[in-house]
Formats: sequence, structure tokens, C-alpha cells
Amino acid sequence: MNFKNLITRALSGAVFVLVMVAGTMYHPLTYLLVMCVVLAGALGEYLKITAAMRGVKHRRWPVILISLVLFLISFQLNRPPVGALPGDADLLDTMWYLFAMQRDKNLDLTVLLPCVFFLLIGIQIFRIADNPFQHIGYSFLGIMWVCVPLMLTNHLYFDTDAGPVFVVTLFALIWLHDTACYLTGSLIGRHKLLERISPGKTIEGTAGGFVLTPLAGYFVNDLYRFFGASELFSAGVWVVIAVVVSATATVGDLAESMLKRKFQIKDSGSFMPGHGGFLDRFDAYFFTVPFVTLLLWILRQSENVGALIDFVK
Repeated sequence: MNFKNLITRALSGAVFVLVMVAGTMYHPLTYLLVMCVVLAGALGEYLKITAAMRGVKHRRWPVILISLVLFLISFQLNRPPVGALPGDADLLDTMWYLFAMQRDKNLDLTVLLPCVFFLLIGIQIFRIADNPFQHIGYSFLGIMWVCVPLMLTNHLYFDTDAGPVFVVTLFALIWLHDTACYLTGSLIGRHKLLERISPGKTIEGTAGGFVLTPLAGYFVNDLYRFFGASELFSAGVWVVIAVVVSATATVGDLAESMLKRKFQIKDSGSFMPGHGGFLDRFDAYFFTVPFVTLLLWILRQSENVGALIDFVK
């Protein structure tokens, strides 16, 4: 194990954790700022990596701008409406209040995302490019890979009053999985997991993440009680969430490794010493959020079915 590299990773990781946790928990606007930085940073790195395949150099801003607008609309659609309209409200305040009360929080994924896809096609019609559909495909893949998971994070963040706590817990489980894989693999890793994609990842390291992350999930409620927070789920549900986190985080890490191997680069960027770029740091998170969101939906439907069965009885 390279202890110098471990210290560098630990220090930069500590700063990163502090910024992410404080930004997410302090206020919705600080959460918005942090996520916008993550979105622009990760998508910018992805578009830079894939520039050769898209056939366009140094033209990342249109896709980043579209994604930021899409994310901001998603944020506003999911943010709870104001409680009441002030008595001295002007016309603009009244229009904004009526929009907030009538909005559909799923509009971002059901309507706006398809619109963005066709907007990318429309842009290519008026541009001179040798491979327009290749450019469209790689650009939209970047939006799906980076922007959509962050839009789903808006859904989780504003779903309940405990949304910020859940998002931070999800971050923590992913970071724990990543750390467990790294330390276990560094100490006892011998057998390669998928050498053709990621030569550094081992079966032992991955197993360490799969063991320690669900184990930590079992004790999440104890941590909540220690800090005086309300329990969100039972210990068993947290274990299931942690298992999903381990599985999807592993695939997300491998997917980004596959991307980097395709374009023959080591790191997506260098904003975090010892960790790489934004895409390196959030690859697992981007893959995890959709599946955790799906899991929560399934759990809620099972509760509804249980309530219906009790009513019939």
C-alpha cells in the first residue's frame, strides 16, 4: 500500500466530504450550488473525453448549458411550493405562486428530457459536422449519465423533510463502499475482477465493499439516534439499500473505467488530488441514484399493497 497516496486521498477526501455534506444539509440553495458545480464539472470532463468521437473540439458549453437549465427546472419543479401568497404580492409573485401550486414534479423526466433529445437533433441540423448522429448520441449519453441522476437527486432531496438526510446517507454509503473496496484491495487483493476494463480492481476488494457496506447499513438507525435524527427505514430496509448501493456503485465504477480505457486516459480530471476528476468521484453515485429511486418506489408500492390487503380483510 502506498501510504503517501493514502494520506493524499484522505486529506482531499475529507475536504470533499465536508463540502458535500455541508452544502447538502445547510440550505436548498447551497445544495443547488454544489450540484450545479458537480453537473458542470462531471459533464464537462465527459464531453472533453469524448470530443474526438463527437467530432467537435472545445464546444462543450451548449450541452452543459442545456443540462444546467434542465437541472434548474427540475430543482424548481421538485421544490415545495410557498405556503401562502403575501397580501401585497405583485403580478409576478402571483404568477410564480400559481405555477408553483400547479406544477408537476415529474415533468422534468417525462416531458423535458425528450425535448432535450430532439433539441440536440435540431442543433445538428444547422451545424456542419461529419457525424451528426454520433455527436447526438455521445452528447445525450452524457446527459443521461450525469444530468439525469442529479435530477433524480432533486426528487429524493425534496421528497420529504428528511430528504437531505437521506441524500447524505446515500453519499456516505457510496463513499464507504469505495473506501472499503480500496483498502481491502490494497491489503489483500490478489485476483483481478475485470482486468480488460480495470486492471486495478480486485475480487477481494469488491468483496470487502459488499460485506462492509451492508453491515454499515444495518447500523444507520443507530447513527441517526446518536445525532437525534428520526429513523427513515427499518434496519432491514437499510441493508437492502446498502446491497443495491454496493452492486450499482461497482458497475458505475467499472463503466467509467470502460470509458477511460476506450479513450486511453487514467483520470477524467484532476480537481481532487489522489481521486481524479468529478467523473471519477461521482461515477458510482450516478449509477446508484436511479436504482435506489426505483427501490424506494417498489417499497412504497409494497406498503400500498399491504394497506389494501389490510383494508380488504
